[in-house]
Amino acid sequence: MKRIKIFLASSEELRQERLELADFVEHLNHTLENLDLSVQLVKWEYLDSSMGPQHKQEEYNEVLKDCEMCIVIYWTKLGLYTKTELDAAFEALKSGKNPQKLYVYFKDIEGEETIADELREFRDSFPSKYGHFENRFRNIDTLKSQFLLQFIEYQSKILRDSSLIEVKDGKLSLGGKTYVDLMNVPFIGNNEEYTTLLKDIKKTKKLLAITEPEEEDYAELAEDLQNLEERKRKMETGLWDTALEITRLSNLKCSERLQRAIDLFNKGDNKGADAILNEEEIYKDAEQNINLIKLGEEGRKGLITNIEELNLKIKTLETEGRPDYVSKIMDLRKKIAEYSREAFGEKSEEYIVAFWKLGFGYYKYSIDLNLSAKKVEEALWMALSVLGEEHAVTAEIINDLGLCLMDLSNYEKALDYINKGLELRKKIFTQNHPHIAESYSNLGYLLEKTGKYEDAIESFQNALTSLDNLSEKKDEQYLGIMLKLGLIFADLGQFQNALEITEKTLELSKENFGEQHLQTLSAYKHIGIMYGHLGDWNGALDYQQRALELSKKISGELNEYTADTYAVIGAVYSRLGNNKLALENSLKALEINQRIFGENHPENLPLFASVALSYSSLNDYDKALEYYNLRLDLAKNFYGDIHEETLEAYQDLFDFYNDLEE
Repeated sequence: MKRIKIFLASSEELRQERLELADFVEHLNHTLENLDLSVQLVKWEYLDSSMGPQHKQEEYNEVLKDCEMCIVIYWTKLGLYTKTELDAAFEALKSGKNPQKLYVYFKDIEGEETIADELREFRDSFPSKYGHFENRFRNIDTLKSQFLLQFIEYQSKILRDSSLIEVKDGKLSLGGKTYVDLMNVPFIGNNEEYTTLLKDIKKTKKLLAITEPEEEDYAELAEDLQNLEERKRKMETGLWDTALEITRLSNLKCSERLQRAIDLFNKGDNKGADAILNEEEIYKDAEQNINLIKLGEEGRKGLITNIEELNLKIKTLETEGRPDYVSKIMDLRKKIAEYSREAFGEKSEEYIVAFWKLGFGYYKYSIDLNLSAKKVEEALWMALSVLGEEHAVTAEIINDLGLCLMDLSNYEKALDYINKGLELRKKIFTQNHPHIAESYSNLGYLLEKTGKYEDAIESFQNALTSLDNLSEKKDEQYLGIMLKLGLIFADLGQFQNALEITEKTLELSKENFGEQHLQTLSAYKHIGIMYGHLGDWNGALDYQQRALELSKKISGELNEYTADTYAVIGAVYSRLGNNKLALENSLKALEINQRIFGENHPENLPLFASVALSYSSLNDYDKALEYYNLRLDLAKNFYGDIHEETLEAYQDLFDFYNDLEE
């Protein structure tokens, strides 16, 4: 287990901050044990206060040399010993010894007249003397969030993608326990767009509460609320990811433009930061820096800064979520790859990463799967030749190539790459790393697609074990895997096992997310499916109707979740022999789907078949023929004559004519 000691120095006036930060670090340590990482905070109160052969401060300095990280906090007083500890840490840092990371925080002061003259002088000279910008904080939530961001950056290999840290509903949680109210942290709490979003959600909830489900506005309000909640979730994730990016950049020398953008973001002005990072201006500067490199002059550092500016620009775009953000991000990715080649060379990790992220973007944003697979494979060969096989970047590229090939239905090659990615991740990361859980999950989905159900179950169970070790909280990924396991058990004919695991998923979903959540809705639907497999069609109908009511509350009437539930209920009524209600529900599902996706969308294909079958069961053969033909025409127009959907439509129409003859 890796152990990290953190030395905390501050004057007595910041005793409360020290105590709360110590409690925060203690919980962080408990949470990180599952990742084979131990964190210990060393404060001056912990050290033996008895006299020793050395001067007491000299003893503290010796303890400091055993700590990898040092945190120094100031408020109104400089503090002789605190200043001595800082200087001792700084000199050790410069000589390459412990502490390897040094962080200095200044607590905001209401009135400058209360600050001691020596502290004011020290604070003002800090950037020039220590060559770094200090961190400012107003409250303990800001201090804890800044510390966590810097700790994640320091241990990025383990923590950058960890599911232990969750940002949700304006709160920051560690291992499922809330520790920071982000509304007290300026980059979220002062963000005007985010606070406006919260007001809109509150207003929409109030309107929904006084609107009856039968009223015309109810469905629209429910859909608005779902969209607002989704926007809030994406914005919280985006703001936190941008804060992580800025924490990384804080260790580098920034351009004036980049520093202005960082300052604006930290104050809560994401739009202002995005505006400052004008891509055309950055492109112009980058071209000048490339020309300087070609002339043999110093342009490389400037070009590297331009790359960092564009990386931060991508984060602000993702957070803002403008309609054209995907095309803008891909343009920026192309430029980052181009500039990385100029700044670092083709045989560099930086260029390989930039080229890989550009290639995988075509998959991530569903632009072109074939092009993505080609580009990612190209990035892999570069990584293998430059970085070697057992490298974190190589492992990630191999995994992503497997995902591309799986979506292209090239299952045999996809299996090779996903297995290889899993093998490498086990060598590179700790056994409980989230990347390993992800690899097991990817492997499970691929094995299930190829009909290897027993192997898929084992892989999914390995993923659940890994996620269990990471966090007590059951997230959507965890519950999604459980639902998939239920379906696989059903495919194997183990219907009782399938029902039990699906009922457990419903229980966990309610416990972690509450009743009105899409994950809970999905669990209700899956339980209904399991009752159907067991031949209990009344039980199946009961759970599907519960799912329908919940879907209307969460998503409204005009939503694909509601449409899908109507379709399933139609199928259940068909099994119960109530063909009239089967037709009504199938037509309702088709109507909603056509309003959402349009009349000529492949999402309508199975519903045309269901409606046609219901009409046929009611002996309305003209209507049945009409919908069978609509299905065939849509399949031919969308997929062409030679495609499994088209051939299936031909087969159903052929069977229909045969039934008529009989």
